[in-house]
Amino acid sequence: MIEELVFEEGWFETEEREGFVVENMMKRSWAAQLVVLREIDRICRRHQIPYFADWGTLLGAVRHKGFVPWDDDMDIAMKRRDYNRFLNIAEQELPEGYLVDYPKKTGNNLIEFARIINAWDISYTKERYEEFYGCPYIVGLDIFPLDTIPGNAQEREIHQMMLWILAVAVNQYREEKESMDPILDQIEEVFKTRFDRKGNIESQLLLLVDRVSQMYQEEEGEELAFLFWQVEHKNYHMKKEWYDKQLWLPFENIQIPVPVGYEKALEAMYGDWRVPVQNTQSHEYPFYKSQQGRIDKCFEEIGKKSKREVEALVRMVVSKLIVLNPKEISEVEELKQGMTNSSYLYTYQGQRYIFRMPGKGTDQLINRSQEAEVYGQLEGRKICDEVIYFNADYGYKITRYLEGAKTCDAANPEEVKACMNYLREVHGRGLEVGHTFDLFGQIAHYESLWGGSPSCYPDYRETRDKIFSLKAYLEGQPKAWGLAHMDAVPDNFLLHQGEIRLIDWEYAGMQDVHVDIAMFAIYAGYRREEVDRLIDSYFEEGCEPAVRRKIYAYIAICGLLWSNWCEYKRQKGVEFGDYARSQYNYAKECLEIWKELER
Repeated sequence: MIEELVFEEGWFETEEREGFVVENMMKRSWAAQLVVLREIDRICRRHQIPYFADWGTLLGAVRHKGFVPWDDDMDIAMKRRDYNRFLNIAEQELPEGYLVDYPKKTGNNLIEFARIINAWDISYTKERYEEFYGCPYIVGLDIFPLDTIPGNAQEREIHQMMLWILAVAVNQYREEKESMDPILDQIEEVFKTRFDRKGNIESQLLLLVDRVSQMYQEEEGEELAFLFWQVEHKNYHMKKEWYDKQLWLPFENIQIPVPVGYEKALEAMYGDWRVPVQNTQSHEYPFYKSQQGRIDKCFEEIGKKSKREVEALVRMVVSKLIVLNPKEISEVEELKQGMTNSSYLYTYQGQRYIFRMPGKGTDQLINRSQEAEVYGQLEGRKICDEVIYFNADYGYKITRYLEGAKTCDAANPEEVKACMNYLREVHGRGLEVGHTFDLFGQIAHYESLWGGSPSCYPDYRETRDKIFSLKAYLEGQPKAWGLAHMDAVPDNFLLHQGEIRLIDWEYAGMQDVHVDIAMFAIYAGYRREEVDRLIDSYFEEGCEPAVRRKIYAYIAICGLLWSNWCEYKRQKGVEFGDYARSQYNYAKECLEIWKELER
């Protein structure tokens, strides 16, 4: 009996099982599937419907006492009579939102067995995350009917031929629909049926497969099989007595039922099932890659979409993040295609919000869990804009729009001074998080993302070596250690009704906070005189020469950092033109200023 699901501390962490890395999201997907299994088990117990772990789930229970590490779905089986009973009541008794798909008269099902899923679409809402252990995807279980193989040899041969004809027709339709009419004519004649040529032919074929599969009652044979599969796998057939009763075996943190003859059943399915073999899935692993990919692809191609299509896309995604009616989302407009993300302004119930969509390749650049930790520290302190929703898995973020706010004008000394005063005040709050931003480590990381491609700058290796020589110098310098923004550029300072907000903390981490001054100078495109004025604006009581020199070292280092970042983005098809070149030049020029200041 599957009742409460309890997961030990650390269970959801990424781990290596038998030489295979199981990611955190796969763990959450496993847990979500166990939630669905619990609901199926509840119905089966109430109505005394026996079911059995099947295929990879059976193999996992017996060989691994849980999921096969490289498996991403769950399978169960029921004898045909029980299978039909279950399907007759499932839709009424499963929780709201669950869906049941199987061959039936109505609908356009495209599978030859039954599938129970937890929802019709992806959802990143808090409610979905809480119910399904942080898994936003469509998850479920496949249920395979075990039908009787007729005991009479002649009838068995005819029955298998009928199923073979239908299996060939299904596969033919899936590969080449246009040539189906003659085949359908023959099937109609042989099986004394009629197809609705205007309807979904594949669904009608699968319904016919299902009807033919259950032609024989359990009493008319001694063997069982999922017959659509058995057509092409002659060794796959099971003795009825193997499924006479259930045995309960450990499976992760629960127990699941297996057939009493589970070893014989596994031999029929896999042959030598005791030897683990990886990469045997019949679909793309992990299953949720295609689900997430459809959303990501929509945003990658957003430049080709009309304004109406963009609005529909933003409505669709935002409604998956927060429970609301997408029809009430209006006035969608693109704010900017940022260097890291894209942002869209929308209105909901009279209030305007900004939806942030991470850019291409961003998952390699930013740790969203760390970003979530930073926003946790900032919450309620009125340092940044108000975050309404944040998703640490994919970087989706919704913030309340500040009406009438403007970004800092880097050419306006008064605004720059106000922003530096604010930056110093934020630095002085003593905020801390559990991660650092390693300047040299990130330079190397961005370079590693080039995949072995050389830099577009002929003297890159020489410049890189010179920049890395600053590491020893910095180790001997005093530091103002704290939570650094790491992207404190003019565009991230919002001036609003006499107050300032510092937004977009996605790169933030513990570091010498004086790095933020360097970041501002780089993005603003300041020359030496302007950099010195910026430093003086931050240090109201004057800046010591050693600290000034250190900041120029940071400018040189950060110039190469963002130059490497730009080179990675360029490989992803995102060009930054003169900005990218200016970053590289900063690295070289400020390195010379640093040397000069030594004297």
